[in-house]
Amino acid sequence: MKKTRLLITIILGLLVLQFNDTYGFTPGSSSDSNEIVFRKHSIGLRIAYLNQKHRGVTVRTGPFNVDAGIGGLGGKIVYNYYPNYNFSFYLSISGSSPEVTVNTFSNYSSTIVTAMMGVKYFILQYPGENFLRPYVTGGMQMLIGTESEVEILNIGTHTESSIGVFAGFGTELLLSSRIKFAAEMGYNLVTDFVEEIGSQKNYSGFEFSFGADFMF
Repeated sequence: MKKTRLLITIILGLLVLQFNDTYGFTPGSSSDSNEIVFRKHSIGLRIAYLNQKHRGVTVRTGPFNVDAGIGGLGGKIVYNYYPNYNFSFYLSISGSSPEVTVNTFSNYSSTIVTAMMGVKYFILQYPGENFLRPYVTGGMQMLIGTESEVEILNIGTHTESSIGVFAGFGTELLLSSRIKFAAEMGYNLVTDFVEEIGSQKNYSGFEFSFGADFMF
């Protein structure tokens, strides 16, 4: 009887090993390097640069004029959902301050907040042992532009919105079972604001972003 149980246990163990070798690993297992396609979610931070006509940050005090020159830089938070090997759907919120001017008796600032939703198609349909996963992407977006000016006896604000689309390409690099690196380049095509926000009406242009994601 004991020999029969032992034999059945060995046979079941061999069948399990054969199944894993044939059909892959169990989703969510921490021992395999390809979990990027089995972990359904990821959230990450990006540093983004937009090729736009930003004036940056200017500080004027008396005869002095200091331009920090950081216009074009922004931050982004991205959520990805992976239903299968080939696709992911994402939502992102990004923000930038295209123009900030500080004078002795007045301050001016402008902010662009972009909400985007889109899809990624991964070129390598089955990841196998590939840690690098290139993709093409497209999405729709809404921009909300706000500018405010504060003077000694006056405070004024102005807000507008516009819509647009985004198309580009990028790659995801699996660093561990939980962490991945992402880089992306694309083009934003958006409609004009009615009035200027940050010294320009249109925020179409190329964009490059990179950062890291946590998968769960």
